[in-house]
Amino acid sequence: MVKRKYTNLFEPGHIGKLTIKNRIVMAPMNTIHEDRDGCVTQRMIDYFAARAKGGTGLIMTGFTRAHRKSEYVPGSGGLWMDTDAHIAMASDLAEAVHDYGAKICMQLSAGLGRQEVNPTFEKRPVASSQIPCYVDPKVVCRPLTKAEIRDIVKEYAKAARRIVTAGFDMIEVHGHTGYLIDQFMTPFWNKRTDEYGGDIRRRMRFPIELISSVRDVVGTGFPLSFRLSADHKIPNGRKLSEALEIARLLESAGIDVLHIDGGCYDSMPWIFPPIYYPEGPMVELAAAVKKVVQIPVITVGKIIRPEFAEQIIKDGRADFIAMGRQLIADPEWANKAREGRVEDICPCIACNELCIGNVFFSRPLGCSVNAAAGKERYYALERPEKQKKIMVIGGGPAGMEAARVAALRGHNVTLYEKDKTLGGQLKAASKPAFKVELQRLVNYLSVQLRKVGVNVETGKKVTAQLVDILKPDVVVIATGATPLVCRIPGVENTINVIDLHLGNIKVGNSVIVAGGGLTGCDTALALAKEKKKVTIVEMLPAIAGDLNPISRQALLEELSQAAVKILTDYKIKKFTAKGLIAADKNGKEKTIKADKIIFALGSQSGKKLRKSIEGKVREVYSIGDYVTPGKVGGAIHDGFVAGWKI
Repeated sequence: MVKRKYTNLFEPGHIGKLTIKNRIVMAPMNTIHEDRDGCVTQRMIDYFAARAKGGTGLIMTGFTRAHRKSEYVPGSGGLWMDTDAHIAMASDLAEAVHDYGAKICMQLSAGLGRQEVNPTFEKRPVASSQIPCYVDPKVVCRPLTKAEIRDIVKEYAKAARRIVTAGFDMIEVHGHTGYLIDQFMTPFWNKRTDEYGGDIRRRMRFPIELISSVRDVVGTGFPLSFRLSADHKIPNGRKLSEALEIARLLESAGIDVLHIDGGCYDSMPWIFPPIYYPEGPMVELAAAVKKVVQIPVITVGKIIRPEFAEQIIKDGRADFIAMGRQLIADPEWANKAREGRVEDICPCIACNELCIGNVFFSRPLGCSVNAAAGKERYYALERPEKQKKIMVIGGGPAGMEAARVAALRGHNVTLYEKDKTLGGQLKAASKPAFKVELQRLVNYLSVQLRKVGVNVETGKKVTAQLVDILKPDVVVIATGATPLVCRIPGVENTINVIDLHLGNIKVGNSVIVAGGGLTGCDTALALAKEKKKVTIVEMLPAIAGDLNPISRQALLEELSQAAVKILTDYKIKKFTAKGLIAADKNGKEKTIKADKIIFALGSQSGKKLRKSIEGKVREVYSIGDYVTPGKVGGAIHDGFVAGWKI
């Protein structure tokens, strides 16, 4: 019998009277998979069932609204449980999760409050107090009346009854992210002078009334969770010392487990820790809470590796590990970890692009490294009617994913890469220490190619003549992009950003990064962390405009802390041996000196190869940066679709 590697992680856990088969929890995150009335859909069932099938012990659904009476809600924006009509499909979801031996919890919210996404002067958002709306501070929220509070408490209890009727195993009170419940709990947002404001016990009155109303409906044996931000990560927000006092009050109020997080909308990166943050940045908050309560504690936030999750449980810093984005990236994470197949885990790269980045713009949740996320039924991999001989040209993420998926389906695949190693532009992009997840992605794809039987030919450039000789049934062109051709005088005095990362190039003490896109900014940050004096020169009004808002906020904060100088609205006129000359939007020129200049002004696609082989092969697919330079998510999606449909 093989000894399990992660014994603590796969021990059964207990929340009240509920037994969970392991310590792995899928953290709640909105999916935008619901219908327009906020009902569960088959798409949502497929999504959560895949994670339950993958071995996750407890599934938590995303933000669910309990009422519509006081808040103006033009669209769904998540699940609802405000009518009995929502029970039926929710019941199907619970049953699907139970079929795989997992438990399921619904996260129940009392409302957005100041974080209403569509505030207007005519229909002012409600909140704990008369405070500015988060989205538009010019709109001032209207304080809830005591009658409205009582009504919300009643509606919350009714929603809880529906959740129990639907067969769910647990309810989580959503007291996190600065939503309405959190606003009542926090003096920065709660300015009330009645019994719902003032000292901590008065500010806790509203959430405790909600908990009491739910307990009256569900009974003493039904487990309740509370999602708590133990540190808002803003100057006037909650600090850990107050969170510890709140944790004790919640335990006394009948909460069975505390789900400890950090941040709020005003410090968004802490809610979804990006690639620039270390793994598990909120674990110590959970560990501190665990010391002052007797009930179990769940930790969450950028937990990727099984060995890290195991150590958290082993050290007693938390009782359960919640993962959101990692289980989106790989629904089979738990089974693979339990079986010791860590090399088969597709790693989350903490990019926030297609998961929460999609949801924030009302697009369905997806994933940069898992094209099938949220489309499990549509993108099911089926055996082809006829096995084909496939030539994949290019060993970057698009090419590797196309080869992996095509071979997984049963095709005969050979991948050709002109360099000696696989990875494409990810080889350079993964060089900064804070981008180690990208190297893990390259490693994962490389291992999978071997396991699914792809024949990999490195150090071999494909020509039209080779295609003519080998006569494949299908060619997939994924040769990527090339550096942008620059006509700025003196460009020979620069170092291309890819050459910088892949070569052993000395840059001196002062560096100019020409180009403030994501690549340029990441390079500037990496150099600044090496104690270089760095200046970014960008012709647009802002830098990192090609990055999602959450990760961009974190990047800008990191650049500021690293003392990177940023010049925007400057057009480069000339590069010199000692720096560059740039002009501002008024045409005024400025000379900037540095030891080295890094060229990061972008890349361009190439189309020559396809033209040379058209007519030689019946099926030709062009994917990834070869078509349009973009991010890794686009490349992976293109590669997956090519392998899926051949």
